Amino acid sequence: MEETSITRFQHALNARANEDWLNPNDQFMLRRHRLKMHTQENRVRSFWKAVWSDFQLMLVALAAIIFVFSAVNLVYRDFYTPNPVFEILGTSSTTPWGIVTSLFVHVSLGHISGNVFGLIYFFCWFFATSILLSRSERRTRALAFVIIVFLAAILANALWIIRAPQEKSVGASGMVYAAEGATLGFALFNLLRIIWPNASKYRQYSREKRKDFLIFSIFNAGFLIYFIGTYSNPAAFLNLAPGVNVFVHYVSFVAGFFVAILWWEKRVRSERSLSDSMF
Repeated sequence: MEETSITRFQHALNARANEDWLNPNDQFMLRRHRLKMHTQENRVRSFWKAVWSDFQLMLVALAAIIFVFSAVNLVYRDFYTPNPVFEILGTSSTTPWGIVTSLFVHVSLGHISGNVFGLIYFFCWFFATSILLSRSERRTRALAFVIIVFLAAILANALWIIRAPQEKSVGASGMVYAAEGATLGFALFNLLRIIWPNASKYRQYSREKRKDFLIFSIFNAGFLIYFIGTYSNPAAFLNLAPGVNVFVHYVSFVAGFFVAILWWEKRVRSERSLSDSMF
């Protein structure tokens, strides 16, 4: 049976056969397909290279945090025995430096692994809700995110000393909740100041930009839905349990959220800056 043009074309693609035995139309289709695939591969490669360049500060900061967690806490293998590190670096009125150092001290392997997972989880959410923004906007937000996470957790620890000066508190859960609050603030900015105002222009965008706009909208709306679902149960949201510092959790989340809000309100005042944030 004689092969059709489509069969010969597919065979050439799969086997990378010599183009000479294809008719001119098939040769043109094959070359156009290869050019399209090459262009797409270069676009994807350039995109991920740019993403790494823009978010490397955030990723390096996360790796450094996890490394310090391990270095500080693995001084003693048994996390449940009385640990001098806990007493020296914890947050209390007698150890005021603990507002910073306590972020890297944990009381158990479950404690440290839970906080590491939480940080990675919300760093990934922040990454997803910002990935399709312009390069300059991604870099600005990555730096702002890292600063907000640390400052919000430190503020929560400082307020804890005022509220309960005699009680020790350790752990990076403040950073986890600050990361969640900051991600929520940035996601709201994306939804209210970028996605909603430009939704009416959706049909005017190119095919690629419509695809990017849709993905960007899904990521940001998805995080908002996730937050509403978890916040509907406040006890679960704050991880209410014996020995858990709910106060630091709540203050860190609120501080992270409102600092992110203040950041994007400042951005809104500059129309040029706002327009430059578009992907």
